[in-house]
Amino acid sequence: PPVWWWGEAHDFGGDPCTVAFAGGPALGPLHATAVVVHVGGRLVRLGEPLIAPVRADVGPGRWILRGRSLRHRVEIEAAGEPGDEHVLDVPVPAERRTVPWSHQHLAGRLRVRVTTRGRLVYEGESTLAGLELGRAPAS
Repeated sequence: PPVWWWGEAHDFGGDPCTVAFAGGPALGPLHATAVVVHVGGRLVRLGEPLIAPVRADVGPGRWILRGRSLRHRVEIEAAGEPGDEHVLDVPVPAERRTVPWSHQHLAGRLRVRVTTRGRLVYEGESTLAGLELGRAPAS
């Protein structure tokens, strides 16, 4: 695809928390993003567009995700230092070539906030998040 994003983090200062997300184009201008958070024995999954939608504002060096279901709300803000990303080639099999579309931050910052029925369940930050934005090079 011309654009995609993902991220994950496990190190929240010893707190039992894991966060993962991924997204990209779904239909035309619509995008789909899935979020999974495991914290304190709870597994929160968001991403069904009609049941538990997730809004994503993603660009170079930033990932902002907001999702909710009837019970849960998850807010994720992640960042990587601009210019510090590793740019990896992605194959274009039909053209038998590669293009530099994968921009990865291997030690980004990720903050997460989870509420259930309006009550704060967890809020924490990791400074060892893996973050990626796949996008075509600027023309």
